[in-house]
Amino acid sequence: MTETLPAALTADPWSTMEDHCATALSMSRDLLRRLEAGAEATELVPLLHKEHDAVTGVQEQIALFGGRLPADGAARRDSVAGQLAELIRLDGLSHDLLSRRGVRLRAPRRGGTGQRKGA
Repeated sequence: MTETLPAALTADPWSTMEDHCATALSMSRDLLRRLEAGAEATELVPLLHKEHDAVTGVQEQIALFGGRLPADGAARRDSVAGQLAELIRLDGLSHDLLSRRGVRLRAPRRGGTGQRKGA
């Protein structure tokens, strides 16, 4: 019996992943620009939700790979890894700016012990 791959993997999974990463990066850059410009919370909350949705799309696409790299894996994997590293960097900058403005986020910070302060 042959294993049937999900439809998302039978097309070009790397293109789908790259599209999700590009969307998440665009949302993160937009959020950071608006934070740096001093945007109000009423403007930031919808952007944070959109960024979360975009990042969730990236996470879902990664899960579809199931630990198996499709054909042409190495070069495209490295490209996507670079996009993910940039996404993490932008997230850190946005988190720091939000923290300085007194905004408390529910999501734990990456790094360290992975626990929230006071947890």
